[in-house]
Amino acid sequence: MRFALSLRWFVWLTFLLLTLTLVAGYSMLSADYFIRGMDNITALQMERAAQSYLAATPQDKRLQPETVLDYTVFPKWQQVPEKLRGQFEAAQKKPDQLLKLVNRNEDGRKHSVDFLFHYSRGEGNVYVTYRVSPDTISAMVRSNSRANREKLLMISIAAAMALSLIIWLLLRRISQPVSRLVEWTSTLDPGSLKTAPPDFTYPELNNLAQLIRSSLSSVQESLDREHRFLRHTSHELRTPISTFRNNVELLRKLQAHKHPIDEQEKQVIERLDRSSLTMKHLTETLLWLSRDSAQAPPTQDVALHELIAQLTNEVEYLLKDKPVEVVLDTEPCQRVLPETVVRIVAGNLIRNAFQHTWEGTVTIRQQGATVEITNPYEPTPGNTDLGFGLGLNLTEQLCQKLNWKYTNTAQGSERCAAVTFSS
Repeated sequence: MRFALSLRWFVWLTFLLLTLTLVAGYSMLSADYFIRGMDNITALQMERAAQSYLAATPQDKRLQPETVLDYTVFPKWQQVPEKLRGQFEAAQKKPDQLLKLVNRNEDGRKHSVDFLFHYSRGEGNVYVTYRVSPDTISAMVRSNSRANREKLLMISIAAAMALSLIIWLLLRRISQPVSRLVEWTSTLDPGSLKTAPPDFTYPELNNLAQLIRSSLSSVQESLDREHRFLRHTSHELRTPISTFRNNVELLRKLQAHKHPIDEQEKQVIERLDRSSLTMKHLTETLLWLSRDSAQAPPTQDVALHELIAQLTNEVEYLLKDKPVEVVLDTEPCQRVLPETVVRIVAGNLIRNAFQHTWEGTVTIRQQGATVEITNPYEPTPGNTDLGFGLGLNLTEQLCQKLNWKYTNTAQGSERCAAVTFSS
């Protein structure tokens, strides 16, 4: 699983890394300036030693190297130690440059530093060498060097801590309004959308809060309109549907007294009866889903096996003239359930299976409170829901509302829908 870094931590770590980089860079730069300063002092002292040697020694007597102010002055290049000549061959041709050679032990630790300075003026041309080691450095120089390093370290740590504190205070100042905005957004509901958003300190956050409120208010208004339309329409349709079904039943009774029975009239009445039954189930479903109350519908003893058989018989007309076989496998089961909702859910499952099956076998199996419906499934490109229709969207919403376990999966060449009606 990919680790998601929050924006707050991302900004904090970015600023912290930038701060540490700047402190480390300036610390290294300060250390480099300190070393360069020491080198310049050494070069100046070596230059003075060369000038003193040339001023005190006539040109015809400049034959042997001499020590001046702890610096060794060589009048000829060949007199310079072979190790330095091998390392600094260019020093003979490039005067007035301080060359430095670090000497290390076998274990890689530094034990001394050799300096070479080529002094060339009109009064003469000499080479000055000087070796620095722990034995040649005075206690005062060693103490000052240590003090400078400690001071540089303390300044670096203090600068890093000060910048980190400033960054923390800055991010805290910014993150608090953002956190309040997130908390306010998570508590929005239809009631709180009617009140103005609180002040989040910064104009940008206030504009964002206003935009969120406006967008959610627009969505809520659309949902309210849809709910009102759905609730009113579904409620108003119940009466004409009931009238429609009663008149269909009356037509059945009137037709039963006719001799002989008109087959065309019988088919028309059956089509009217089936359509009115479908409208009745759909209206009940929409009316139930549009209710604002979360209270469960009234329950009663339901013989689930008898109800499944009845629903199967009611929608068998969908298999007319189709080479489809129905396998109904039920067992006695009596549960306390909301019969209307169970009828809607199970009826949708069975109706969709029959409606979208063109040949093969539809298996309806009921074991206890679990109903499983399997029908042939042949997906086509761009359509992976041929096994069942849009009525299952309503079925899924009803199951979620009543916390019934519901699955709808494709298994090879079959589609299987299962629901468990828990009390």
